[in-house]
Amino acid sequence: MSHIYKLYTGVILFLLLVAVLLGACTKTEYAQLKKPYADIERFAIAGYGDLDSIPAVIHGDSILIYWNATNTPPLHVKPQILVSDGATITPASGTEVAFADKTVYTVTAEDGSVRKFILKPVFNKAIPTVVTMTATRTWSANTPIAITGEYFLTTGNTRDIKIYAQRVRDGFEFDLPFDTAGITATRINAYLPEFTSELDTGAHRVYVKVGGFSSNVAPIWLSQPILAEIIDNIDISKRGSINLGEDVELTFTPKPVWRLAFERYYKNENFSSLSLGLQKIEPGQVINGRTYSVPADYTSSREPGKIKLKIDPVFFAPHKSSRVFGGVIGYKNVSSINGPGGSLTYQFTLTEYAGIYEAVIEEVKYANIIFLQEGQPISRGQTLTLNYSFSDAAYHDTYNILSGIDLKFKNKAAGSYTSITVGTADIINGGSQLQFAVPVTADVAGQSLVAVGINLRSSTNNRIYITPRRVLSRETVVSD
Repeated sequence: MSHIYKLYTGVILFLLLVAVLLGACTKTEYAQLKKPYADIERFAIAGYGDLDSIPAVIHGDSILIYWNATNTPPLHVKPQILVSDGATITPASGTEVAFADKTVYTVTAEDGSVRKFILKPVFNKAIPTVVTMTATRTWSANTPIAITGEYFLTTGNTRDIKIYAQRVRDGFEFDLPFDTAGITATRINAYLPEFTSELDTGAHRVYVKVGGFSSNVAPIWLSQPILAEIIDNIDISKRGSINLGEDVELTFTPKPVWRLAFERYYKNENFSSLSLGLQKIEPGQVINGRTYSVPADYTSSREPGKIKLKIDPVFFAPHKSSRVFGGVIGYKNVSSINGPGGSLTYQFTLTEYAGIYEAVIEEVKYANIIFLQEGQPISRGQTLTLNYSFSDAAYHDTYNILSGIDLKFKNKAAGSYTSITVGTADIINGGSQLQFAVPVTADVAGQSLVAVGINLRSSTNNRIYITPRRVLSRETVVSD
């Protein structure tokens, strides 16, 4: 009996030891699984008016509650709080506390770590409101959009401010840049961004976001960018003599950043009109230029940015010996707030319009110039010969004082031009034949001589000059 008792006692002790060991093992594994998170996931108080609740913004150890200045704040609130899984918070969710920055919340993680948060009501700083805004704008780089309203500086930090534009037809949204230095609580100066393939014209909505709060939306209509913003330069396909019956081409080159907009809104079918600025050349007179509307039958758009112009013998007959100095081009407006219609016009001046490189209708009737070395390699200091004559004796009699020879060179690599004037002291004047040289000091080696002109002055009026010219059609390169 004693033996059985001892055996029974041993079994009991063994089982107790196993239980202790298993308990110790379970307790160790459980301690390793305790979560270290002590965050406030959501914190909200009862709202006012149409707001069911007001969510807090958790920033660092601060619980920020933005309270509209037009509503009286409560003395006490009962926040609804959600913390990290496994954590606890004191005071607990739903406990009434003072609505003041003296209220401190303590969050204890499952592993025992602790974080403290301070409730910070933000009084007199309300939800941003847009009161007025520019209703229509033409799209161009940095087009200003004036936004007036209230409570744009509720957080005191301009980095918390975002301005968004949303396209009405499909909801596409993009940021509007703005002047951070000029922001006030009631005014923001925003701008349209540079145009991209994603952007478009039409009805848009704009709203301001400050911190976590968005304003009401304000409507704005964006119209297509105008040609004055888009065009970089305009050129004509022929310089010098343009004979009656010829075809010439005007090329409108858009700035690289606006090429997409140009091709989208200024298509061939949208071209509507062309006017040319013409100035008559008359012996002994300076006549102001005028702009003449060219009949539609003589113009056409072959591709975006290229306008074909026929120098019709009947229409241009009164404009013989007239220089082309510019004009006005018109396109249909396809993004008007009232629908497609009307015209967008652009007044242009031809690039390189001046002196010897301008375009003149039927110039050969005005003066005939032959440059004997055209198409040949020339060098600085080499004697060059130019013969000239007028078809009308009135020009010869009026402009009979030689003032110099103008030369225009083109650097083909850079696409730039250089103008040089040879003075009368360096010209051998044989009446209708002039001999001269490219100055040896001129930095034009490797460049092409593209035009030659004679500066003549009236003997009766020192203010009146004339420059018969020849634009060279064959390459004439200045050797090294």
